[in-house]
Amino acid sequence: LQTTAKRNRSRTVDLGENMSAFLRRLGLTARGGPRGDIRAVKEQALRIARCSFTMRWENLAGGSVITDHRIVNGLELWSADEEGSEWARTVQLSVEFYDHLLEHAVPLDEIAIAKLKDSSMSLDIYVYLAHRLHRLQKPLTLYWEDLRRHFSDGESTRDFAYKFRPALLDVLSVYPDAKVEIVRGGVRMLPSKPAIPSNVLVISRS
Repeated sequence: LQTTAKRNRSRTVDLGENMSAFLRRLGLTARGGPRGDIRAVKEQALRIARCSFTMRWENLAGGSVITDHRIVNGLELWSADEEGSEWARTVQLSVEFYDHLLEHAVPLDEIAIAKLKDSSMSLDIYVYLAHRLHRLQKPLTLYWEDLRRHFSDGESTRDFAYKFRPALLDVLSVYPDAKVEIVRGGVRMLPSKPAIPSNVLVISRS
């Protein structure tokens, strides 16, 4: 949603002429039924569209600041599968979220996302590195416990590190400019080129 909105300079995001085309962009198949991709993607798209969240932080004066936000203001829903269930044909981002995207958002490579689609950890690492590496001013080492608290919950640091290593290798295969190496006790990150150059407007490739 954010990549398309920023590329097209519009709060209204068109998910495609039909759901099959949208699924193919994500590297998925337009398959119905309880085990198919249609139901899962439809449900997640609608969850994101209806999502709201509250942010709270402490200001310099010692007081608290609380703000409520929505990602999406509205939907255009249409029947898109054999069950006649609703599907978001277009999504209108909220003004606040859209303005934040124009100023801060980092575009993500749809091809990379499609290749990493089978691993939630790989997707999380890719998004994290895409946002973090190009902003680094000097090398940064993060230790396994720091990374575990950021990416995971409910497992030991040792188990997390065991899962993180192969996931990182998958990410580096789709983000070759990422300067990241596994070191004793954690991961060392160096300033790197963006996952997508800032002067590239069209991020999906055929």
